[in-house]
Amino acid sequence: MCRLVGKASDAYPPQLPIRQRPSGVSHLLPGSWVSQRCETRNYGVFLTRSVRFYDDRLLWERQEFYFADGLCQKLRFTLALSGTYRLDDKTSDLLEDAYNIDIQVSDSFERPFIHTFNNSFTYWVYA
Repeated sequence: MCRLVGKASDAYPPQLPIRQRPSGVSHLLPGSWVSQRCETRNYGVFLTRSVRFYDDRLLWERQEFYFADGLCQKLRFTLALSGTYRLDDKTSDLLEDAYNIDIQVSDSFERPFIHTFNNSFTYWVYA
């Protein structure tokens, strides 16, 4: 493949081989994803997220941490979701090289935090 790209020019772009799709895609999803930095949403919402997909029994979980500031240092509350998922073997009609996934939520909770002051120390308390 490197040779094909190296021999190409503006007038003759490389003709790369078509990538074969795997027969089953369930092995592609397990793993985790975490926000790299503080994310900003409309109406002054700041958050970080993490999502994890497990291979065994097709389980997933997601945590979102919501903050009062754009540096994601003053925690307001946490939202946690979990459940099961199912992947289609056929590709998406909307996105090339994407697969449809059916996600079902079985558990969720929100945990607010209260900012308190005590003897010059600042800490968070679960409400």
